[in-house]
Amino acid sequence: MNLFGSKKTISIRFIVLGLFVLMTAATAGIILGIEYFFSSRLANKTAEKNFHALAENISQKIVSRDRQTSELVDMLRHYQTLGTPPKPGTRHPAMPVLANAMEQNPNLYAIQVGYDTGGYYEIINLESSPDIRQVYGADPKDRWLIIKIIPGKGPLKKELEFLDDRYFQRHSSKIATTYDPRKRPWYTHAFDSSQVEKSTPYFFANLKSPGVTFAGRIKQTGHVVAADMTRKAVLSFFSSQKFLPSCEIFVFKPNGEITFSSDSKTDDLSMPLPRLIPLSPEEKAFIKTHP
Repeated sequence: MNLFGSKKTISIRFIVLGLFVLMTAATAGIILGIEYFFSSRLANKTAEKNFHALAENISQKIVSRDRQTSELVDMLRHYQTLGTPPKPGTRHPAMPVLANAMEQNPNLYAIQVGYDTGGYYEIINLESSPDIRQVYGADPKDRWLIIKIIPGKGPLKKELEFLDDRYFQRHSSKIATTYDPRKRPWYTHAFDSSQVEKSTPYFFANLKSPGVTFAGRIKQTGHVVAADMTRKAVLSFFSSQKFLPSCEIFVFKPNGEITFSSDSKTDDLSMPLPRLIPLSPEEKAFIKTHP
């Protein structure tokens, strides 16, 4: 009979086994923690290296694309045939050259020429974006759009000529306009410069969509030739560079201002507001009579 009640005893074997299990678990935990730390550090370094490589690759491609477009405009501004103003009912002699240049540079939306008389000539690649046909009301068989503004007597008209892939006219139209290329930023900046100028992103007057323009003054004239690239073309380029569907790519200035991104919503928010162009009394009167 146990006068002091029952007592539970723990064997030495159980204690040793418990300590062994505890030390084993602690050691395993430490090893796993160290392995996780170094694996996470290695993954971060690998990701950082990949991001740096991606940024360098995109930077080089942007520089290469900009240089290619700038060299094209520089070549065109030495092409004296472009100095010939457009004429009614006549195909501009430089049109095939401009169309071929755009076929070699599919990212370009348009090539345009502003004349010191206020005249204007533009050739648009209707296959540069799916939205362009809808904007101009082009048919699926239309390949090129020619826009001409020829100053003269009477109200100013914009002539639109839709061509197929063999440069044959399919249909045309005329609409009233007050557009003067001499008041556009791409014209004024290039007119005062001796080299090709690249604009900051702005809204294209015809397309009502943002993009950038490379412009240069045609040698020995007061005319300016320019090449346009839409935002959608830039976004398409960015999207092709993403190595993960969820990643986003941003291009920004040294002050942190975003100029383009692979997120179209972000890009819309970053676009500067267009600068208002002062209207002459005649233009204001025209707007009042054509609401």
